[in-house]
Amino acid sequence: MMIIINLLQIALVVAFVVDYSGAIDKLNAFVFEKFTGFPYNGWRIPLLSCSLCVTFWVSILFLWINGLGVLNILTGAALNALLVSKISPGIFYINPLKELLKWILKLMTRK
Repeated sequence: MMIIINLLQIALVVAFVVDYSGAIDKLNAFVFEKFTGFPYNGWRIPLLSCSLCVTFWVSILFLWINGLGVLNILTGAALNALLVSKISPGIFYINPLKELLKWILKLMTRK
């Protein structure tokens, strides 16, 4: 059961980092400018710019470290990668909700 919870946590963290944090875009820009010497033009590192791909590979690594068999590893990683496509859009709604709660709190504490 704990492995399933850990896989869900991996999917949530990867969805946030890859889709919403901007860290991958900064990494892409750094790598492009470092190796080409030209300004960044939107080029992407293929395996790092897709939350489904990153979730799949991180899940494989996690399950392999935990000593599961090959079939269990591939099945768990594939299911977790598919799950990230459901988690990622949900994260989009967290920020407006946070702003709404801050606004309500400000109204409640206003004198």
